[in-house]
Amino acid sequence: MEYRYHRMAPNTHEWRKPNSGRLGKSHDYLGENGFGHEDWNFSRDVWQDGRCHLYLRQRPSKTDRSKRFCIALGDRTEAGHVLVGFAENVEFGISTLERQVWLRRARNILDLKKEDSLAGVYSALTNIDDIARALEDENEAAWVSVAPNDLLILDTPILIPSQVIGLNYKRYQLNKLTRTQYEALRSLTSSSSTVAEERSSDFPEGGMVEKVHRVRERDGALIRKAKEGFIHREGALFCEACGWRPDAAFGVASLKDTIIEAHHDVPLCAPEHTGTTKVGDLKMLCPNCHRAIHRFRPWLLVHEFRKRFFS
Repeated sequence: MEYRYHRMAPNTHEWRKPNSGRLGKSHDYLGENGFGHEDWNFSRDVWQDGRCHLYLRQRPSKTDRSKRFCIALGDRTEAGHVLVGFAENVEFGISTLERQVWLRRARNILDLKKEDSLAGVYSALTNIDDIARALEDENEAAWVSVAPNDLLILDTPILIPSQVIGLNYKRYQLNKLTRTQYEALRSLTSSSSTVAEERSSDFPEGGMVEKVHRVRERDGALIRKAKEGFIHREGALFCEACGWRPDAAFGVASLKDTIIEAHHDVPLCAPEHTGTTKVGDLKMLCPNCHRAIHRFRPWLLVHEFRKRFFS
């Protein structure tokens, strides 16, 4: 068994369908065409051989085609590379999909066309059957074959330690890992928290960054330390935006220092973010303000949110 890391092209629909807004924003195939075949990597479509097939930008060498792999799948953000899934017991092979799946993917392509987010050969096609046929003719692009149970998709991305995958690694190629490195990445998933949040593609770098941001908010030890420090300074937990205190609001003393949530004030995509979360980055918010502040684009810092709505 060999071990690899593969950085997939960014996708704001969690690799279940293509997203718009890519044309001209990069010099790679996404910027030129508006979509890539890895946009469907996590759609869990089962091919005729009963397996899932994932697209890798790097074609396998002849010697690789006889090997088996465990591949960590990731994306690159301003904070570093993040894990989004694993494909294990992988081999290389070619199969095909049922017609209705090609038609569904063709509809995704038409959606890009309607949004002026499509270029290349597909932009000249207007008939859904022609688009489906063109996609099917390119099915040799799907090289990685994995059993459905061996395709592990994370609910929440996990920041990869920089000593494993550095920020300078920008390519879409397969990066060699040792077994120890791969197992270290797998072990990160055991302590990860998952959360189903509404996300907006208007957020810088899409939903991916917000999901990583939500994971950082849930670092238990850091949150406890931040809350303890706040109580020591202020005497009790309260919302730094609206001033709400649970014990006063409900008239129940036992609710003191409860309900208030810790919020990561600095977005991961901000230039001032160092990639490390500090206690001072966490602000105390009531559930209402916490929910609301995540809905604003561009992102508001807590003091900006307070000034705008509670001054």
